[in-house]
Amino acid sequence: MRADNSAHLAEAAQQRSLACIERVQAVLNALERDGGAVTVVGVAARAGVSRTFLYDPDQASLLTRFA
Repeated sequence: MRADNSAHLAEAAQQRSLACIERVQAVLNALERDGGAVTVVGVAARAGVSRTFLYDPDQASLLTRFA
């Protein structure tokens, strides 16, 4: 019987998500500081995340910074 690794997988997924959020926030901070254009496509590319990640309902607070 295989070991139940689901807790480890869930933790790893959570850590990846938090890392993505940190990268997006850093990009948004840089764009606000430098006066760059803030677009979903541009932020996603610079942060190394997908546009789908940014549009996910769990990331709604990130999208409010685009307004």
